[in-house]
Amino acid sequence: MFGQLYPPLSGAEVVPMKNFLKVVVARWLARTPIGLAVVGLAWLLGRRRRQRAEQQDKRGRGRR
Repeated sequence: MFGQLYPPLSGAEVVPMKNFLKVVVARWLARTPIGLAVVGLAWLLGRRRRQRAEQQDKRGRGRR
C-alpha cells in the first residue's frame, strides 16, 4: 500500500529520524523524577556499551 506512495528509506534518512525520536522520548521521560532516573540509567548503560565496543575494536575482536 504505502510502498507505492513512498520510496524506501535509506540508512542516511533513518538516522536523523531515530535521533529525533530519542530526543522526544528523553524529554518526555525527564518531566518526572522517576523518568529522569530512567534517562540517566539509559545514558550510563549506553556509555558503558560504547566504551566496551571501543576496547574490543582496539584489541581486534570487533563484533561481526
